[in-house]
Amino acid sequence: MLRISVICLIGLPAAGKTTLSYWLLQQQDAALKDYNILHLCYDDYHGEGAYKEQRLHILQLLEQLITTIKSKGKQSFEFPMRIRRRVSLNSSNYVIICDDNNYYRSMRYKLYQLCCFQDCNFAQIYISASLASCLERNAKRKDDVPVSVLQQMDKRLEPPRPIVNAWERNSLTLESIEATTDVIQFIISSFDKSPNASLKLVQVKAPQIQTVAHKLDLMLRARIKEKLQLQDAETKQIQGQRLNNKRKQILAQFKANKQTDNDHVDLEYFVSGLT
Repeated sequence: MLRISVICLIGLPAAGKTTLSYWLLQQQDAALKDYNILHLCYDDYHGEGAYKEQRLHILQLLEQLITTIKSKGKQSFEFPMRIRRRVSLNSSNYVIICDDNNYYRSMRYKLYQLCCFQDCNFAQIYISASLASCLERNAKRKDDVPVSVLQQMDKRLEPPRPIVNAWERNSLTLESIEATTDVIQFIISSFDKSPNASLKLVQVKAPQIQTVAHKLDLMLRARIKEKLQLQDAETKQIQGQRLNNKRKQILAQFKANKQTDNDHVDLEYFVSGLT
């Protein structure tokens, strides 16, 4: 059975996230030898458009990657050029490492939403290296991050809160990247948890589900109307039926996953699936 686990890395610049990712790619004979490791490094896309556009592009790239893996299974296929990887056609387990600072919880929640929508496992590894140690390592980098930026990021970083947020329950906190045994065991265990398991733990009131779902339904209907405006009568009827069926599918998925948190759920993400 094909299984995908998305690992969201969290930490300051120079905390060791990319070093950890490279180390995982090199594990040929360890417990991860039967797992396909894919490394998506956000820095590889730095400077490609405005910041928000860049992050949206990476999110879309990740979604495309997951969709391709699920459609191809064990068949051979080409990966995007900047995706570092160690793969074996004999394995149906894929680990996708999202290597970024991810210092805001909202950044990670978008990845979590995508995993819910794509029926993948989601996990977080937070490298809680001190600001002092990160500043020291950062100073030795060729392309170092400005000290002021690193200091501001340290103030704004929102660590995982697995006790408070059900969707963050599958999280591992490391003081350094030397705890490699813990990392391997954690990644393997992430496959043992059923997709969307943490989402099912979120307790909400039924009226709230109806309210948010109704809002999404209105947005979907508005998007359909917009798409059909310039179509002729015959095309409008055919496309209208197709888009309406797609709307029902999106709503069913939304309700099944109980996406009900008004402060976090990005309804535009679901609307964008209306193609």
